[in-house]
Amino acid sequence: MLLAGRPLELMRRHRRPFHFDQGGRLAARFGIVATPSLVGQAGTLLRITEIPVVDRDDVKPEQED
Repeated sequence: MLLAGRPLELMRRHRRPFHFDQGGRLAARFGIVATPSLVGQAGTLLRITEIPVVDRDDVKPEQED
């Protein structure tokens, strides 16, 4: 589900459906309070997974031994 962006371009690139949520109606209906989030099916329920965003400035480069 996208709140902004180009869903058709993403669908073509990733070969999977993306839904555009104009006005935030879908987010409100499903109780999504943070983005980015993934929405998927878990049996007869929806599974909503919030994805943490890491600031690039906070990422430390890996040290070589």
